Amino acid sequence: MKLIEIEVPRYHSSYIQSLLEVDTSVDVRPGEASYRTESTPKQTFQALKNGKIVIDKRYSFRGMQVSEAEKALDDIMMNTQKASCYLLVHGKGIGSSKQQPKIKYLLQNKFYGHPQVIAYCEACASDGGSGAMYVMLSAYLR
Repeated sequence: MKLIEIEVPRYHSSYIQSLLEVDTSVDVRPGEASYRTESTPKQTFQALKNGKIVIDKRYSFRGMQVSEAEKALDDIMMNTQKASCYLLVHGKGIGSSKQQPKIKYLLQNKFYGHPQVIAYCEACASDGGSGAMYVMLSAYLR
């Protein structure tokens, strides 16, 4: 399956440097590393952790600011029309201020307990390991 990249335009190096500065508009802290709803069978969650669930789509958030990633994530969630499994590549945060994986923390905090989230966990090494996660979403109810 082809990785669907959320395009990030190329900018002048001074603009790129400004992106590496601290984003104080959003306070993002580490969240839960994995989660499943009580109604999600343990076998399903284990299959997700082992990378055995078919991935419907893959998205990359690498290089995005937290605010950009949050908007892209909202779009993904609102456009989920059936139960789906996604691979979300967020990166390891090496290029961010303080080398914190802010996008990873954003995803964890957004997903934990969200009514549309069935389960999420860190991806297998072959799919990005600690720089990516699997998430199972139910359909967005309008």
